[in-house]
Amino acid sequence: MPIVLGGTRRTRGKEGEYEFVSRTGAKFSVPKLTADDVAAICDQDRYLLADVPLQEILSFINRAGKNWRSGEYPRRILYVQQLQDILGYSEKAANAEADRIAILLNSHARMYDLIDAELGSRYIVDSWVPREEGYVRAFPRGLALHILPGNVPLSSALSLVRSLITKNVSVAKVGSTDPLTATALAMSLVDIDATHPVARSMSVVYWEHDSPEGLRITGSADAVCAWGGQEAIAFARRNAHDDAAVTCFGPKHSMALVDASVDPAEAARGLAHDVVIYDQQACFSMRRVFV
Repeated sequence: MPIVLGGTRRTRGKEGEYEFVSRTGAKFSVPKLTADDVAAICDQDRYLLADVPLQEILSFINRAGKNWRSGEYPRRILYVQQLQDILGYSEKAANAEADRIAILLNSHARMYDLIDAELGSRYIVDSWVPREEGYVRAFPRGLALHILPGNVPLSSALSLVRSLITKNVSVAKVGSTDPLTATALAMSLVDIDATHPVARSMSVVYWEHDSPEGLRITGSADAVCAWGGQEAIAFARRNAHDDAAVTCFGPKHSMALVDASVDPAEAARGLAHDVVIYDQQACFSMRRVFV
């Protein structure tokens, strides 16, 4: 698996790599970060997207989504095959996951709605908007580190897309259980135009827990989005800079409420679906059911 630095692809030989064996028994490796790699990430232009109009960013993402919709897109074909070979997905489940990513990337109208709902105006990332007795504008934080989950691939894509539409430069730290999704997404942006600021604003890397490289990147980030269990959350909070914004998604535990008056067979089928999806590893895979 390659790492991606600012929209460029990096692959190496066997020396100096992290080596893994997946749940299917497949062997794969991820290059280790060098001091030069870390410097390139920490010293990059953190406001690369600040002056790029939101409409241009959404249009770029939408073009990538159109590629993802095509069953003949080589990167989608590779991603679907890797989901099967490395993560153990069935062909149908792998294609469904690729479809979800395509739908996300093509949801430009919903992204406007998302910004409007959460930031108060769909124009706020591009210009000053009136609010009460003044004018306000949303500026990017700068370098946003995403400590990504390994259980739900779509969550990785969602985290990175939200970072793009708020004009942040993103560093995705993938987990060993899903080194695929963030890399495929970043390279699909490169496929559109490797020189465009959107493609250049994405890096995808891996490091071992408490490695010097990971500590430096985390301490240099202006914002950290941490997904996963208690260990990942604690790492983000412990090592982020004092002025960094830290947003945590997890750990979560879900429960289900079943109305005893509904058709039992229908309720059982719906409950079984929610329990088993993503191999019972998703945050919405409930462990407790109340009837």
